[in-house]
Amino acid sequence: MENSTIGFIRPAKVNGSEYWTQIFKNKVIDRALLAETVKPIDERALFKDYVTVVNIELTSFCNRKCSYCPVSFLEDRRGKIQHISDEVFHKIIADLEEIDFSEKLLFNLYNEPLASKKEFYKKMRYVKKRLPNARLFFNSNGDYIDVDTLDELSNIGITFINITRHSKGEYIHNERLNDLEGFYKKIDVPLKLDSEKVNSYIHSSFIYKGMKVGVSCVNYDELGHSRAGAMDKLIIEQDRDYPCYKPFREFSIYYTGDVYPCCNLLPDIDTERKYALGHILKEESIFAIYNNELSKRWRASLFGFSNKKKPCDKCSERECTVDREDNPIRDDILKQVASNENMKLFL
Repeated sequence: MENSTIGFIRPAKVNGSEYWTQIFKNKVIDRALLAETVKPIDERALFKDYVTVVNIELTSFCNRKCSYCPVSFLEDRRGKIQHISDEVFHKIIADLEEIDFSEKLLFNLYNEPLASKKEFYKKMRYVKKRLPNARLFFNSNGDYIDVDTLDELSNIGITFINITRHSKGEYIHNERLNDLEGFYKKIDVPLKLDSEKVNSYIHSSFIYKGMKVGVSCVNYDELGHSRAGAMDKLIIEQDRDYPCYKPFREFSIYYTGDVYPCCNLLPDIDTERKYALGHILKEESIFAIYNNELSKRWRASLFGFSNKKKPCDKCSERECTVDREDNPIRDDILKQVASNENMKLFL
C-alpha cells in the first residue's frame, strides 16, 4: 500500500481538526481511498490507518424531542426501544478485534444510550473485554445520569461522556445555566465553567474517578447542522463547496446494521436506502464496506474543493476544513488518480 512510506504517521492517530494536516504532512495518501485499483487491497490496514471514529448506534430510542434534531418528527424513535441485534453487534466487535482497534468507539447516533442502562452496561463490558485498547465514548442528554450511573460507567472503563443539556423549547441562556446548576447538584459535583458565550453556549467539564465528563448547553437552533438537509431551518443558503473528512475518518453503523458515510445521514429518512454503503450482515466485513465502490465514490466527491451533490450540498459541517491553501495538493492528487490507467476514480 502507498502508506508504507517511511515516516508515515496514521491519520487515525490525530484529532479531527488535524486530520487533513496529517494526511498532507505524510506527503502521501493511499489512492485506494478514492479509486479502484487492479492490485489487491489490504482492507484492514486501510481501515486501521485512516478511521479514527467508529459510531455504533445501540438502540433506536430517544426520550427527547429537540427542535433542531430529526428525531423531533420521527415517532418511531420515541416508541418502543429497538436494540441492535447481537449478531450485528458481535460481528462489528469481532471485525475490530482483528485489527486490535485502539481508536475511538462512539456508542450512539440518534438515540439516548442510557435509556436502556442494563443492556448498555452489558455491551460496554463486552467491548472492554474484546477491545481493551479502544477508547469508549458516548453522548447523552443526562436525563438518566446520577451518581450511581457515573460510578458504574467509571468502573466499566468509559473514557469520556459528552452530556448536552438540551432546551425543551427556545434557548434562554439563564434557564440553561439554571439547568446546568441543577444537573451538577444532582450528581453531587461542583460546577466550574470552562467557557461561556451568552445566548450561544455554556461549556463545563470534570473528571469522575478517572473518567472525563463534559457537560454543555448549546443553542443548536443557531449552531446546529441541517443533518444533510433534514432540518429545513438549519439549511445553509450557499451550497457547500469545501471538503469533508467524515467518510474518510468515521465509520457509522446504525442499530439496524446499515452503514452510512456520515453521522449526519439518518436511515429513517432515507427510505430507499439511496445513501447506504452496505449492511453489516450482507458484507464480508466492515473493512470490505469501507473499501467498496460506494465508499470510494463518497470520499472522492468530498475530497476536493468543488460544488457538492445532494445530500451534502446543504450541509453546514464546517470543522472539516475551509482552508483553501491545500486546494492545489488536492487537485493534484485527484488528477494523478484520474490519469492512472490502473485506477478508476469515482466522482
